[in-house]
Amino acid sequence: MNENNSKNPLQEELRKLNRALRTITAVNHSLVRAADEASLLRDLCRLMVTEGGYRMAWIGYVIKDEEKTILPIMWEGVEDGYLTNVTISYGENEFGMGPAGIAVRTGSTAVFQDIKNDIKNYEWKQNVLQRGYAAIIALPLKNKEEIFGIVGIISSNPDAFDKEETKLLEQLANDLAYGIISLRNREQLKNLAIHLENAREAERKRVAREIHDELGQYLTGLTMDITFLREMIEEGSEKKKLLSKIDSAAGLLETTVKSVRRISSELRPAVLDSLGLLAAIEWQAEEFNNRMGITCEYFITVDSIELPFEVTTLVFRILQESLTNAAKHSGASLVTITFGLENDYYQLEIKDNGRGIKKEDFEKKNSFGLLGMRERAEIFKGTISITSEPGRGTTISVLIPVNKND
Repeated sequence: MNENNSKNPLQEELRKLNRALRTITAVNHSLVRAADEASLLRDLCRLMVTEGGYRMAWIGYVIKDEEKTILPIMWEGVEDGYLTNVTISYGENEFGMGPAGIAVRTGSTAVFQDIKNDIKNYEWKQNVLQRGYAAIIALPLKNKEEIFGIVGIISSNPDAFDKEETKLLEQLANDLAYGIISLRNREQLKNLAIHLENAREAERKRVAREIHDELGQYLTGLTMDITFLREMIEEGSEKKKLLSKIDSAAGLLETTVKSVRRISSELRPAVLDSLGLLAAIEWQAEEFNNRMGITCEYFITVDSIELPFEVTTLVFRILQESLTNAAKHSGASLVTITFGLENDYYQLEIKDNGRGIKKEDFEKKNSFGLLGMRERAEIFKGTISITSEPGRGTTISVLIPVNKND
């Protein structure tokens, strides 16, 4: 794998295999840590050059167009315009006769061990030789039976890819393909979660509006009718019973109106849509205080925020879930909400003085709705941390990136 030749063939073979294994180990570590597809591809190309000692490594994706293009996505090493100045295809044409095109067409590894002596295409040969390329291997990236890309690895030494090293590189390509598909599936699930969350909020908003506007109007009309009837009834022994019934109905109707308003606010507080997150935090704290009988203090240290509407909704839902947990499980007498700016993050903190959460309860699936809160935080690329000790309360801290929600 190193670009320097060893005098002892056995030592050279062992050294190459050791470097190949070390490269695969480094790539697999990158697979585990990769946050997105682009960083994974970048790391692989970099490691092939820095750890593997190759002259250049690149990754291309199959484009299903008329030209049957292989589009270079990422590369590292001595590229010198090689990928950007040539057309690479998997069609059976002059642009598809290289190892990349062959690998895609056949679904198998393609190796050019000695470009100088084995390749007849003079123009292509000169193009690669002037960049110090002596041997090239192309490994297909597969999703089941579909070839969706290739890994191209170039050495400055001829006969660089022996049988054992080729097997290891094929394993590396398979691992990379698995990592790419896993990241794409994760991204699809994240996008689905965003879509479902937006759809859920839209439905809450619609139902809340209908409850407030339509049902609220009907109940208000009934209240007015009952008041009118009461005024029309003259006093008398029989009339008193009727007045009592009317008063009872009016009281029930008033309770119903309050319940409708409460349900509408819980589904989608109007203050969140009209005045934004900061006002909604204040409203939620006061509403929680009045409804649950638990003292709820709030401290907001910013005058305004710049966050997409979808993010403010997610943050507000995390706040609601945290307060619900405090009311149901903590036995707290005081809950404190703080919201402010910390470096490049807005920070929301919900702290209670309750009984705390046991360590084993943290490990339970979806314990106290924690999974849902974490999923919401991941959608806006934020983080959520929960600290708690039995008898010392619970603190939930949410970090929201500023201007990083693209």
